[in-house]
Amino acid sequence: MAMQDLFHGEAGTIRLGAMEPTASYRLPEVLEMFMGKYPKVQVSVQIQSSEILSKMVKTEEVDFAICTAPERESGTFFDPLFFERMVLLCPASHHLAGRESVLLKDLHDEKIILTTSSCPFRRNLERNLVEKGISPVYGIEVSNMLAVKYYVQAKFGLAVVPEIVASPLPEGTVSKPIRDFSKGGTVGILRKTDAATYLGSAAKKLIGFLSETLSRERSSGKMPAIL
Repeated sequence: MAMQDLFHGEAGTIRLGAMEPTASYRLPEVLEMFMGKYPKVQVSVQIQSSEILSKMVKTEEVDFAICTAPERESGTFFDPLFFERMVLLCPASHHLAGRESVLLKDLHDEKIILTTSSCPFRRNLERNLVEKGISPVYGIEVSNMLAVKYYVQAKFGLAVVPEIVASPLPEGTVSKPIRDFSKGGTVGILRKTDAATYLGSAAKKLIGFLSETLSRERSSGKMPAIL
């Protein structure tokens, strides 16, 4: 019976990598549903940056990862799932707080709280700012994306973060849609190109479950679809 469970994906161990904010905001609910359906499956979750997760996938330290697309990587396959919707987070006392929405040009000469240089959301924002000739003032750098909103609350500056991270808003802060920068990095499932040769049945079941569940959320409007 144990062998049958392993063969059919009803049991086994899955080594899953995940980046923030997916690891904290989306993954727990999905894993709760999956493990409720397959209670004999054990899941190990490694939370790292997309850059580190890409290396862990290639060295088979994790079976697969939920992260952004690697840059110029070979030997891996990336299946895109969704874009993170981005918003501007600012103190309620800031002059941009009274607007219904903002543009990237409104960030010119504004002090911006940053995540680390390896963060794909930061790189995407910086690329868009450069293309538009916008020069913000770089302020404090915070390595944990989930903590950024509390530095906005303490009035260290403004921050451009995934919408899901901003909720719930800390007291004294507001979030505003950015009309010309609504989408951050593409988030999807990263695995080795030859993953089929070593992935267990349980891992394959979880990949399918994640794809189906997150696609359902896209279609329901809970997250932006990939165009």
